[in-house]
Amino acid sequence: IKNNNYENASSKYKEINSKFNKLEKKKKDLIKDSVIELVNMVNMLYVNKLVQESLDNLKSNKKIGINNYNKIQSLYKIFPKEYKAEVSKKCLELHKQLSGEKVFK
Repeated sequence: IKNNNYENASSKYKEINSKFNKLEKKKKDLIKDSVIELVNMVNMLYVNKLVQESLDNLKSNKKIGINNYNKIQSLYKIFPKEYKAEVSKKCLELHKQLSGEKVFK
């Protein structure tokens, strides 16, 4: 996650989640919040990846951006409240780029 590498982070999360699911309930309860935070961070990396991919292909293949925008909108529903503002901001920036508006930073 620190390296902003979605593929690696996602792979590691899958390993962690697999081991987490095999734990007994008491142990699961101790680390459940950490595992949930981890998946949220990995999902945020995915959103960032989709946005970057969309921006990289904006001129050559706008369809990629539109598809990624729709994926981000779907992901928005699963994020907890504390992540929704950031996802919404990224979605808005991407929407503006796709519609040809200028985005000021």
